[in-house]
Amino acid sequence: MRLIYFFLLLNSTLIFSSSFIIKDDKPTVILFMLHQSTKKIEILKRKGYLKEAKIVELEDQDLNESIMNDIHLNFNFCPVYFFYSNQFENVIDKKWKEVQFISSINDTNLNAIEVIEKGNAVIYIAEVNYPPTEKYPTLNGTAEKQSSSYADGGYVNYRDPYGILLHKDNFDLIASKLVYTKANIVKLSRKPKKIKFFGAEKLNARLKNKFP
Repeated sequence: MRLIYFFLLLNSTLIFSSSFIIKDDKPTVILFMLHQSTKKIEILKRKGYLKEAKIVELEDQDLNESIMNDIHLNFNFCPVYFFYSNQFENVIDKKWKEVQFISSINDTNLNAIEVIEKGNAVIYIAEVNYPPTEKYPTLNGTAEKQSSSYADGGYVNYRDPYGILLHKDNFDLIASKLVYTKANIVKLSRKPKKIKFFGAEKLNARLKNKFP
């Protein structure tokens, strides 16, 4: 009798728990944020480290181009449009016409806005998660702190090392296994490093598995 009662209790608990399982909506478009190390570059320039600042700029450019190329070649689950982190506020405020989008499928900016503004559009925001960055150089004897602003080059160090993070359109992290997809970075040379990014194929497979 106790055994039967146990199984009845277990079954009711599972049913109750399942009603609180978070279900993700299938994304119809992904907006992918590309980071720029704005604050770090500014501090390096103010310290007179112009060569080092240029290296950071070139590495940012190379990594972002590699991310876009990886998505273009290995991701076909839904349309992807890229934007730079200095346009973060406009994306959060959904001021789409003020955002300069770059498409992974060679669409025009107008088509991007049309896709995003569809009444039934489910928008995810993606970004590459970076390992903890090194401390900025000291300025006037005071150590500069890392900015936490996305628009200023602050990164979400949610996991370590590199990976792709998925957010809702209000930039809250998605509360499921979709939140993080591991990615690989290959650094092929020094100063500036030639960088190759791999992560789009895994993200594509994960989304197709989640939303067959």
